[in-house]
Amino acid sequence: AALPAIAQAAASGSRDLRLAAVRGLGKLGDASALQPLLAAASDSDVDVSAAAKAAIGELSGPKIDAEIRARLPQAQGSALVPLLELVGRRRIDAVQEVVAAMSSSDKAVRAAALKALGEVADLDRLAVLVEQVVKPRDAEDLGVATKALRAAAVRMPDRDACAERLAAAMASAPAEVKVVLLDVLGEVGGPRSLGAIATAAGSGDPALQDAGTRLLGGWMTADAGPVLLDLSK
Repeated sequence: AALPAIAQAAASGSRDLRLAAVRGLGKLGDASALQPLLAAASDSDVDVSAAAKAAIGELSGPKIDAEIRARLPQAQGSALVPLLELVGRRRIDAVQEVVAAMSSSDKAVRAAALKALGEVADLDRLAVLVEQVVKPRDAEDLGVATKALRAAAVRMPDRDACAERLAAAMASAPAEVKVVLLDVLGEVGGPRSLGAIATAAGSGDPALQDAGTRLLGGWMTADAGPVLLDLSK
């Protein structure tokens, strides 16, 4: 019964009142609070926006995730960004919609989509993130795409399968991107990553040698020892 009054307070009034109302909506815990919270999540006040996103994170139940996903195809511009952020935060299975948003001409939307994909992509979709690192739509997208790829890669339950995909992508990647992919392999870890990094360290490319030996020197397990010993000879 209190929802209409709290929703109205979240939309207008003093800043402190709006923040209190937004937090209250998060505690109602059902889908009826989603619409006013999504409106607040797009607010120009960064504190109100952040509070709304945190409140949506508190809402529970499959209806919440389904409603967020259903809104993605209709949203555009600034209204799409908070939805994409929520997909990543709540790990909503909306890969198809997120990939579609990555083709947006809006840099903020592309960045939000890349970050979201880093949180929800499975092994089969890892190639989409690799492609964004190898051939970013815009030079400014490269940093976001690299962070998203790293976030996705370290989540993969099969480290060696993930490393296989990354190592295969290195074969056709530009020289500077190969170093980026090596760094991601270093964070993934495992025998397959170690093998790919050892190959790079033993190559004739100075940049790959530097990157490979740097990663081997920081390896967390003793199996990097024999590789380093061979390289030292």
